[in-house]
Amino acid sequence: MSETQEFNAEKMRSDIAERIRNAKDNALSEERLAEFEDKLRSYQDLFIKNGQRNPEDIAEEDQIEAEILRSSAVADTLNEFREVLEQIKANYFLGEEWVNNLVEHENAHANVAQATGHEWVGYGAVFIKDANGQLSNIQPVHFTKPNLSWGPREVITKNIEVTEAPALYGNSLSEGDEKSVEEDQERLKRIDETRKRLGI
Repeated sequence: MSETQEFNAEKMRSDIAERIRNAKDNALSEERLAEFEDKLRSYQDLFIKNGQRNPEDIAEEDQIEAEILRSSAVADTLNEFREVLEQIKANYFLGEEWVNNLVEHENAHANVAQATGHEWVGYGAVFIKDANGQLSNIQPVHFTKPNLSWGPREVITKNIEVTEAPALYGNSLSEGDEKSVEEDQERLKRIDETRKRLGI
C-alpha cells in the first residue's frame, strides 16, 4: 500500500470514528423511535387511502428522517459501511461474522433499492438508547426514499421487493424485514380490494 493509500485509509477510519461518536451522542430514544415508526405507518396508511401524499406529511417525514440520520453513523459506500461495522465490532466485542452478515444483508437491500428506482441516501448504523440514556441497541440499516411520482401500489410493491432482497442472495430476512413484508402485503391486499370494489 502506498503512502497516499495509507493516508486515505487512515483518514476514512478517522472520519468514520467521528461519525460514530456523533451518532452515539445523538442516540435516538426507544420511545422516540417507536413514536416515529407509528407516525410513518399512519402516513403510509393515509397515502394508500387517499392515493396521494399530503405536503405536510412529506415535510414531517423529512424531519423524522433528519432526526434518525443524526442518530446514525452514515456511510456512502459499501467500504465505508464495512468500516462502520468493523469499528462498532471492535468497540462492542462483536464477531467478524456479524460484520460480514450485515454487509451482505444491507447490500442486498441496497442493490434492489437502486434497481427499483429508489433514491439512495446511504448505509448506516442507528444508535438507540433506553429510558436511562444508556445505549441499548445499534441497528444497521440502508436509507432509501421512494420516488414521489409513484402511486401507492407501486410504492408498496417496490418496498416488498427491497425488503425481500436478502433472500435473493441466499440470506435470511430479519425479524423486522418479515414484519415489514407482512404489513406491506396487507396494505397491497387492501388496495386491490378497494380497486376491485370500485371497478378500477
